[in-house]
Amino acid sequence: MTPPPIILADDFDGWGKLLVGVIFAVIWGIGALSSVIKKANEQAKRNAAMKPKAPAVPAAGAQYFRPPAARAAAPRANSAAQQQLAQQQARQRAAAIAQQQRTAQAKAPPPIPPARPVAASPTSPKPAMAGAGVATKSAGGANAAAIRRWLQPGTIRRQFILTELFQPALALREPRKPT
Repeated sequence: MTPPPIILADDFDGWGKLLVGVIFAVIWGIGALSSVIKKANEQAKRNAAMKPKAPAVPAAGAQYFRPPAARAAAPRANSAAQQQLAQQQARQRAAAIAQQQRTAQAKAPPPIPPARPVAASPTSPKPAMAGAGVATKSAGGANAAAIRRWLQPGTIRRQFILTELFQPALALREPRKPT
């Protein structure tokens, strides 16, 4: 039994090798040609996007738009009233900016008071549970408005991110105990 002939390794220098080579060359040529055409189309699109479009030419009898600089150069009859209006608008803008600054300062949480050293009083020890459910007011405590500002989702999110940054990575933490 003779083995089947292999086209590329065959000693017969005939049409088989030539046919395979021609098919390979045709496929390669088609791929190269399509690549060149695709690149030319992309370059044409880029050039069209970069090229400024010419403005449309107005009709012969059309009126032209005067730029603001040309209008400002024209004499004005009622300039005193316009100056008063401009001054009033400037005052309103300044008042609006001042109001925004005041609200921005009001939104900032108050500074945290410095910690005071607590002196232990040996004469009057307090029981552990005395006043457990009663809120006590400290000297530098936060009022309801400050707590409301602190309990905004953005503030809580930033605090959570900070706590995660200063803790070890999740993979390095001890596993949680099931509760």
